[in-house]
Amino acid sequence: VGCGAEFWMYVGICAFLVLFAAIMSGLTISLMSLDPMNLSIIMESGTSSEKRYAAAIAPLIENRHLLLVTLLLGNAVAAEALPIYMDMICDTHLAIILSVTLVLGCSEIIPQALFTKYKLMLGAKFAGLVQTLMILFCFLSWPIGKLLDHVLGDDHAMIYRRAELKELTAQHLMDEDGHGTLTKDEVRILNGTLDMAGKQAKDAMRPLKDVYMIEASSPLDRTTLRNIMATGFSRIPVYHNDVQNVIGMLLVKDLLLVNPDDAVSVAWSERGLVRGIRRVPESLPLFDLLHLFRKGTSRLALVCRE
Repeated sequence: VGCGAEFWMYVGICAFLVLFAAIMSGLTISLMSLDPMNLSIIMESGTSSEKRYAAAIAPLIENRHLLLVTLLLGNAVAAEALPIYMDMICDTHLAIILSVTLVLGCSEIIPQALFTKYKLMLGAKFAGLVQTLMILFCFLSWPIGKLLDHVLGDDHAMIYRRAELKELTAQHLMDEDGHGTLTKDEVRILNGTLDMAGKQAKDAMRPLKDVYMIEASSPLDRTTLRNIMATGFSRIPVYHNDVQNVIGMLLVKDLLLVNPDDAVSVAWSERGLVRGIRRVPESLPLFDLLHLFRKGTSRLALVCRE
């Protein structure tokens, strides 16, 4: 073919096929790397533009196998047609070499790198094209997609296990250079919360021998009050005769109205300083214990063996 109108028509067709194959290859990488959970998170917490992009992509990935087959068919049609039209404008051997080079470089490597970085934006920009191709290729892509759904299942949402979530938060820990989004304290709090689901009251309790306690008959004089204040605790368990016999607890703020010169005992104070203390079984899940604390007025509990 000379350099006339027909030559340039074939050149234009080849350029279109390379571009079309590039778009199909890039969309395969970008759209198939997203799942409904990714998009729902973006639509809830992303920027206004990200929310708009996610809303445009969401209908496409509802049927992931149909989407995959459509994109692969589009890519295959362009890649297979390119050598045919290249043969119209150059030698057969050169047409094969140019086709492979263009497909590999311009239709695979470059678009996949580009679409991987801007997958949300570019995926949304070409959403209309993808929907059109789904309609055009439905006679072939729909039965293949349904077959894949039947064989592999159609639920592709990624759900992280607890260990994976902990590692995910650790990966976002801010380093010395300021890279990352979470501080050490935030990571520790998140990991501690994830660990709570498998822990019981006995795992978080402090052994009785390590607890600061006060005997019911102890006088509330200056020495005792000074010792209580030095502990820094807001609640002090009260026992009678034996530390195993806990009868209640003492709220430190109640001591504001106590006259240390009277030196009255803890248990026999006219103001009734000893308050009740909640008793819970050692096997009580930590989350249930937390709910008990939130519903009641007590923030201290006695863990008992069952």
